[in-house]
Amino acid sequence: MANRQLGKIKRVSRPTDQREESKGDRKMQGIAEMLRKIQFRKKWFGGVDEADVWRQIDELQKEYEKELLLQKERYRTLLREREAKITHLKKKLADAEWTWGDVDG
Repeated sequence: MANRQLGKIKRVSRPTDQREESKGDRKMQGIAEMLRKIQFRKKWFGGVDEADVWRQIDELQKEYEKELLLQKERYRTLLREREAKITHLKKKLADAEWTWGDVDG
């Protein structure tokens, strides 16, 4: 009988998840745009200024690192929410089974 109750559980969409993902997507698009626009200082002889190249690579790495940390925190939050929901549903299921056990017994 508990299975019948489980069949009634509906999946709920999470619009906040989608908003969080779109924020991350926008940030990654911003980084991609930064890569498209990147220009290096030219040296009189020998191509580009190596110090300028390393400076810009460092800036790019910092942007990726910031986004990675934000993404990790978003996923940690989602995992905590899911764990809380799972715990709640397990408790609800256990309570329902206990109730059914009293009726049958």
